[in-house]
Amino acid sequence: MVLLEVCLALLAIGVLLYKWGTSTFKAFDGRNIVYEKPVPFFGNTKSSAMQKKSFQKEMSEFYARNRQHKVVGFFNLRTPLIQLNDPGAIKKICVKDFDHFPNHQLFVQTNERLLNDMLSVMRDQRWKHMRNTLTPVFTAAKMRNMFSLMNDSFAECLQHLVKSSANEGAGGKGFEVDMKVLCNKLSNDLIATTAFGLKVNSFENPDNEFYGIGQSLVFSRGVQLFKFLFASLMPKVFNFFKLTIFESSKVEYFVRMVVDAIKYREQQGIYRPDMIQLLIEAKKESEDNWSDDEIVAQCFIFFFAAFENNANLICTTTYELLQNPDIQERLYEEAKEIQESLNGGALTYDAVQKMTYMDMVVSESLRKWTIAAVTDRSCSKDYILTDDEGNKVFDFKVGDRLMIPISGLHWDERFFPEPQNKVVGFFNLRTPLIQLNDPGAIKKICVKDFDHFPNHQLFVQTNERLLNDMLSVMRDQRWKHMRNTLTPVFTAAKMRNMFSLMNDSFAECLQHLVKSSANEGAGGRGFEVDMKVLCNKLSNDLIATTAFGLKVNSFENPDNEFYGIGQSLVFSRGVQLFKFLFASLMPKVFNFFKLTIFESSKVEYFVRMVVDAIKYREQQGIYRPDMIQLLIEAKKESEDNWSDDEIVAQCFIFFFAAFENNANLICTTTYELLQNPDIQERLYEEAKEIRESLNGGALTYDAVQKMTYMDMVVSESLRKWTIAAATDRSCSKDYTLTDDEGNKVFDFKVGDRLMIPISGLHWDERFFPEPQKFDPERFSEERKNDMVPYTYLPFGAGPRNCIGNRYALMQVKGILYNLLLQYKIEASPKTAKDLFDSARGFNLIPSKDFWMHLVPRK
Repeated sequence: MVLLEVCLALLAIGVLLYKWGTSTFKAFDGRNIVYEKPVPFFGNTKSSAMQKKSFQKEMSEFYARNRQHKVVGFFNLRTPLIQLNDPGAIKKICVKDFDHFPNHQLFVQTNERLLNDMLSVMRDQRWKHMRNTLTPVFTAAKMRNMFSLMNDSFAECLQHLVKSSANEGAGGKGFEVDMKVLCNKLSNDLIATTAFGLKVNSFENPDNEFYGIGQSLVFSRGVQLFKFLFASLMPKVFNFFKLTIFESSKVEYFVRMVVDAIKYREQQGIYRPDMIQLLIEAKKESEDNWSDDEIVAQCFIFFFAAFENNANLICTTTYELLQNPDIQERLYEEAKEIQESLNGGALTYDAVQKMTYMDMVVSESLRKWTIAAVTDRSCSKDYILTDDEGNKVFDFKVGDRLMIPISGLHWDERFFPEPQNKVVGFFNLRTPLIQLNDPGAIKKICVKDFDHFPNHQLFVQTNERLLNDMLSVMRDQRWKHMRNTLTPVFTAAKMRNMFSLMNDSFAECLQHLVKSSANEGAGGRGFEVDMKVLCNKLSNDLIATTAFGLKVNSFENPDNEFYGIGQSLVFSRGVQLFKFLFASLMPKVFNFFKLTIFESSKVEYFVRMVVDAIKYREQQGIYRPDMIQLLIEAKKESEDNWSDDEIVAQCFIFFFAAFENNANLICTTTYELLQNPDIQERLYEEAKEIRESLNGGALTYDAVQKMTYMDMVVSESLRKWTIAAATDRSCSKDYTLTDDEGNKVFDFKVGDRLMIPISGLHWDERFFPEPQKFDPERFSEERKNDMVPYTYLPFGAGPRNCIGNRYALMQVKGILYNLLLQYKIEASPKTAKDLFDSARGFNLIPSKDFWMHLVPRK
């Protein structure tokens, strides 16, 4: 009985905690603002709160996902914030209409000493008066005087490095240094001397009291971070138990240090160009009667505004210099020029201001590795934010808390083109790849300088039958000859003849749906269908009839041999995927045990089917407009004596290039049509126009080509839900990639493997504004010419592009035409809410399948 009561009590406490932890999560409901679903207690900051990601990275990723919205809701733990993503809105909030948003928000509400006296925490008139008091402290003239104190600390830091070099870097070989430890000590000593008037040398005496106490006050890690989060989450509990973020003894240490220093200097008439001296002067000149604590707090803030931040800035800048030796060398040359101009004298504030390239480097470091991921404001008067046309964007209410995503803005390629690198390293399992992020570079690699990169890389190295005979795997001259052989096979004229075979499969698919409608959709209410299962069967039957000359109906006979064997060959899932990964990771082991990705009996099934069909047709003079027939003709016209296996392999490739891919393209397109009923309706109207123009006849290849809106819709589906996430190349001759100005970007060596991130380019807002939006108008006659070349690559680029793109497009357009004429596509209760988040594996297959609801048209 006692145990039951304990369990019930714990359950009640758990429920109460959960309700408390989620009690603020409806703050944006009814306010016309989008937001991501928050995690109980953690809101949208779970990864950084759990130390799995940096706060900067989490904030940048959140911004990237939501930057199409001018304002978006965000939960910092339990606190609802309104994030501003639009620079124009930020200018209005922070400058033009500052009087509505004069204060920072209070992340922690505690009454402990000094914390609420810091300038950054002060509010309204109190903040304004302190800001006016401190403004003269930070003028160029005052900083110029203070610089001599900094020079002393710089000298001690360099002296420490000289000793390290002597101890560890014998022979001029250099030595390793933990730059974060070095910069923390330097930052500590600079704060001690410039803010507190204290001379310490943490390089000689790393255990000095000032360094130890100062380290304990930084709340970006450890116990201080835990207490800060506790005070943020549960301020009333925190204050009820009279907890403090900082130990009172350590706060008292700094108070006494500053107060005693001020008194001593005033009594002795001592002058030292540091922060304490500047505060003494500012206090005298101010009309405000600032208390000792209010003065000390402005020194105390250095531990939060300067200690870690300045150290990190030095670290990230030096990291970039080692990554970019050309930039480091140019900066070194500028430093030498300044050194010469000083004629042996110490560095001065004015000399620093003359270092223009230094300023450029540090500015770029501040952009890329911003000190603060965000800044904030709090609304003190109701305010209506409008856009440039005067349209209302959002109604701010008193008490609303705003967040400005600094790191997100700094990494937004709309404002800072190419925020990262034109080439970047990537590891596919154990294989190092070089990813090309620049469209101009992609054009050079795939087209202009194709002779240096003529081949795809070999992800698996196995000698099994057919695999190495497929066009996509062939290399160099062998590939070139087969490509020339196959090119006439995929012309518009040949596809036109093949389309009649596809029509038969389309009809069987529609007949199956009519039966499903009769069985499940009584009363015209429609019925549910797993579109992936439907499209897999259709894709199978189309491949059977167009590639292998075999007539099957997987809707009537889902257990047919061709479908079963074909399914077992697709290696995007199951056992085949495991064997493919095994062969990729450990090819020598894989081949040593004579393993194969495909069962030899199933490969033999396809070889015999094609070879026997070729022989029978040649003996009987039979003609059928399918792939086998086209290959028979191509083989006759070619000067190359292609073997049976080499011919069969080109049919065999359909299972990898067409089976899953074409089925997925139909699925993703129908998914977008149910999400965008206006687009579906317009496409339906176009389909009706084509049907009328055919006068009762079957759909033809030429009629499909006339469907301009259909082409726009499928093109946009290929952009948003690209068939292949990436394509690749392999370097066969050393090659130096240069930019448009002729500057070297990268040296490629023979054997280097390259990756072209198709899905990344297709979702890049620089090239496709609002990439998450399904917008067929991107491909209209008026807009498609605005597209940056080599950013839209659904079928690859250059001579190695997909040879069968016409085949794929006519299959997808053909079934969509037939489907839309008969059914309206709607969401089912089982339809994935967010396809991108629910998709798993190498293909875009939702974890709960592609369920949709089809409603027969009247």
